[in-house]
Amino acid sequence: MSSPIKKSAPSSAKNPRRQRRLGAAIRAVGQALPVALIIPATPLIGPAVGASPAAQAAPSSHVAVAAAPISNPVDLVNLWRVKATGEAHDTWLRLDAGSYQLFRACGHFEGGWNADGKVFFAAAPNGMSGACGDAGYTFDPIPWLAAAVSYEPVGKGWRLVDKAGKELALLTIDGAPPPDKNSADFYRQPPKITPEVRAFFKEPVPLPSGLKPATMAMLTGKIWILIGGYNPKAFLKFYADGSWHGSDGCNGRGGEWMLVNNAGKLFTSSGMSTAIGCNNAPIGLYRTTMAGFDGKTLVLINPEGKEFGRFLPKGTSGIGTNNQLLLSPDMTGDGLGELIAAHGNGSLDRYSMASPTKLSAKSRFSYWDRDKLYAPGDWNGSGFADLITVDFMGRMYLRAGDGKGGIGHKEQIGQGWTGYRVIPAGDLTGDGNNDLLAIKESTGELFLYAGNGRGGFKYPYPMVGHGWQGFELYAAGDLNKDGHADLLSVDSMGNLWMYAGRGDGTFRKKIQVGNGWGKYLLATGADLTGDGLADIVGRDNDNGTLYLYKGLGNGKFAKKIKIGTGF
Repeated sequence: MSSPIKKSAPSSAKNPRRQRRLGAAIRAVGQALPVALIIPATPLIGPAVGASPAAQAAPSSHVAVAAAPISNPVDLVNLWRVKATGEAHDTWLRLDAGSYQLFRACGHFEGGWNADGKVFFAAAPNGMSGACGDAGYTFDPIPWLAAAVSYEPVGKGWRLVDKAGKELALLTIDGAPPPDKNSADFYRQPPKITPEVRAFFKEPVPLPSGLKPATMAMLTGKIWILIGGYNPKAFLKFYADGSWHGSDGCNGRGGEWMLVNNAGKLFTSSGMSTAIGCNNAPIGLYRTTMAGFDGKTLVLINPEGKEFGRFLPKGTSGIGTNNQLLLSPDMTGDGLGELIAAHGNGSLDRYSMASPTKLSAKSRFSYWDRDKLYAPGDWNGSGFADLITVDFMGRMYLRAGDGKGGIGHKEQIGQGWTGYRVIPAGDLTGDGNNDLLAIKESTGELFLYAGNGRGGFKYPYPMVGHGWQGFELYAAGDLNKDGHADLLSVDSMGNLWMYAGRGDGTFRKKIQVGNGWGKYLLATGADLTGDGLADIVGRDNDNGTLYLYKGLGNGKFAKKIKIGTGF
């Protein structure tokens, strides 16, 4: 029987690793317009291009890896003889999907690795056979493996290179390690290329629309607290040296991480952890392929493109676990709009105004599966307010309202919405049907998707603006009482602008109606107070306080009224 493999123990203290300030040039991928599944017989005549905000400077990227040829990372999966400084002739590296074994004379080491078409990432060992431990080896990084950031083909093998393009190791197919009583025999064989292996290296689904890609500066220097009803002691911390540490509230876990590109793509490794049951708090970064931000909230995405954890910085006083806030026209039949809160525990809660200065108690009315939520009003012509959702695959669904505060199950009405920000805009075209606007994230182009009043869209989908990168755009209802739906926008400086609608899908020149809005999460587009005027609700992201800004009917708003805390 083989002796057990020694594993690195989890620690509550930081375990320094090598510097991982890495990245890769982003490969531009063209996108087609999202499509609606319900196509009407009568097309809408495309309006002229409308008002557009001033162009914004493109965000700067973090440090990039030196360019390398595009390769298939599956081709790295094999058993390789290693030629590298400091290694004996009989050294082999076995690369399987997500794990490696490095064979030396004493036995073998284990660790995690990953790669895409350019970037190579290998973590420090987290296990070794007993003989290597007896020989004095530790779990410190293997220098040539730790410094490798890319790989290039050489004949029938590969060379690993550092960020300057210098060769660190040559990998060739040449024999196999000798039998070792401390290592299983299958480790001496090349891994099989299975569908599961190919799936491991598949490019992750892009970040859902509305999430900002994470950067090193955004991730490091903070302790991230898991929200959503889990153990309150659960946390995660990223270090600038490429290590991470976390806990689900009971168990310690750690490993290494690397940002691969400017789109939020992550490579991660995970060491051993203790295994006390702790309310299933999702902490292990080994399930993370993408990281993005929804305001100040860190959102981690798994290989299937689904969210499995949202985090806020420790010390974010008063911030609750409401991940999305939106205003909906009347869902209950009382003539008033409602505030909808998507909660981290998977519930959808509804609030109305109990008094001029206080919200009602929350009323849970449905489930939330972490899709992006939108409140378009009556979308299917039933006379009741509905909800629209978009999932991580870009599929759009209608959840029809019943007029009594409830909503139905998903009914798919579109696809291809990944990479677009959706704005339920009210009736922009004057035909009595509510419409949607969509911003293409990669170009800033603004498109009109006119509703057909039956749960779908009118074709074509004309472009009505451009240059909207870096702007938050909100459907505001009729702010100036001219009978046309208007828009609000918050620019990168926190200035609030109104775009008055003309009733034909285009907008008038912007008018500034406020400033200092950069720290607020806004919910717009409904009358909460019953005076017939569209209002705004704003959550202060610094402390979670909720404020009501009553519309005045002239495009401006009354002084804020505090209506809630802990949001």
